[in-house]
Amino acid sequence: MDVAAIEPGAAPPPSWLTSAEVAIATGVDRATVASWCADGLLHALKVGDGGQAP
Repeated sequence: MDVAAIEPGAAPPPSWLTSAEVAIATGVDRATVASWCADGLLHALKVGDGGQAP
């Protein structure tokens, strides 16, 4: 999945994705995924995951 290819207004990822799964799918590290969440780019991470690296 290419983050640059995500269209504004596109459906968010499935709600069951965790930050680790998003990181694997996009090829980026979890800290970057966490920054996307903080910037409001991803809204569908599992409650309790928070995008934080272990």
